[in-house]
Amino acid sequence: MLLMAVALVYPAAGFAQEAPKFFLSNFEGKRFDSRKHQGPYVVSFFFVNCPPCVKEMPALQELMEMDLPGVPLLFIDPVKDDTRESIKRFVRKINVSLTYVYHDAFGRVGKKFNGGKFFREFPTIIAVKGNSVVFRLVGSQEFNDRLKRKFIRLATP
Repeated sequence: MLLMAVALVYPAAGFAQEAPKFFLSNFEGKRFDSRKHQGPYVVSFFFVNCPPCVKEMPALQELMEMDLPGVPLLFIDPVKDDTRESIKRFVRKINVSLTYVYHDAFGRVGKKFNGGKFFREFPTIIAVKGNSVVFRLVGSQEFNDRLKRKFIRLATP
């Protein structure tokens, strides 16, 4: 069963503290390779039947575009049963750009970030800076000023 919870979680036992190495191509064919990327990036795991994702994904996209335009954002669907077409329909419905959308059909990337286990809590946002997971947000988030400042710190040296 997939759970939706609300929490701010810093890397802890069972979760990757060092950012894992991975590569994926988005729905527009552009490849993101964490091994070659030197700056910070944000990953948000979602699935197409995730009610909190409907609100959170557009808000996160807006935050990233307005306050962190040079920081890559990856919306990754790690659910095998979600097809490319169902993902496209979902993100169009919530007005999220396909530029940011990736499908990890076998959950490999998600498992790397989640101690070798499939994600069960959605949405989950993971912020990476350098080679480290800086913070992890589990469940629906309100992008208030405090949380926005946390994201903005990603872009500061």
